[in-house]
Amino acid sequence: MSTHARRHDSLVAPWSLLAALALAGAVGCAPAAEKAAEAPAPVAESAPAPEVPAEAVGGVVELTVDGTGFHPSLIKAQPGQPITLAITRTTDETCGTEIVMPALGINTPLPLNQRVEVTVTPADTADIAFACAMDMLKGTIIVE
Repeated sequence: MSTHARRHDSLVAPWSLLAALALAGAVGCAPAAEKAAEAPAPVAESAPAPEVPAEAVGGVVELTVDGTGFHPSLIKAQPGQPITLAITRTTDETCGTEIVMPALGINTPLPLNQRVEVTVTPADTADIAFACAMDMLKGTIIVE
């Protein structure tokens, strides 16, 4: 047998085996329609729902702060009406070890697992920003 014939035989043999397996259904050579039917439907990713501002109950809003932020991070208030934020830090794995409200000169430590109350009285309809000391975890008191 010539070198060319041996080279040709060595190339043909694997393809013959694959063809035989495909006919027997052992290799993924199913028609496209069958493959599409077997594939799971794509899952549509939805955008997160916008956060609804929390309203004070009896003038108090309960907040927690963890590694992802202040919860809730949006709070409704009315001008001239005092509002108390009752904040509990629930983890050491956060930079939220204090709450800062620069516009009001507030900088209050938040000890781990201890409820801390911070009372503010919005003077007008200007929103009040609050954050951790590093300004990474943020929230807003929406004054209307």
